[in-house]
Amino acid sequence: MRPADRNDAGGRRRDWYCEDVLSGRLKVDVLYDRQPRRRVPPPEPSLLVALVTAVQSVARRLGLDRAGFHVEAYAMDPEVTPHVHWHVFGPGREAARGEDARSKL
Repeated sequence: MRPADRNDAGGRRRDWYCEDVLSGRLKVDVLYDRQPRRRVPPPEPSLLVALVTAVQSVARRLGLDRAGFHVEAYAMDPEVTPHVHWHVFGPGREAARGEDARSKL
């Protein structure tokens, strides 16, 4: 679920996650939330531990811990968003760039 307008008026890539998701302008289903949110330069070991913990929590919540799942990770990908985030996919769901029906962490 991405806003159609990914660039600002000056043609620069918008940080749509901070501007739209965190601000509440774009409604999303939050499966896991860890406070506080902060900007960190990757890689930071404590962040990686927190992300793996979040993946495990989401997998259990969705029943994927028994059915199996795979993970797609992004770290500062300017084509997606300049944040570290992971997508959790259940059985039969192939990771594909541009797919909008992903479970976001």
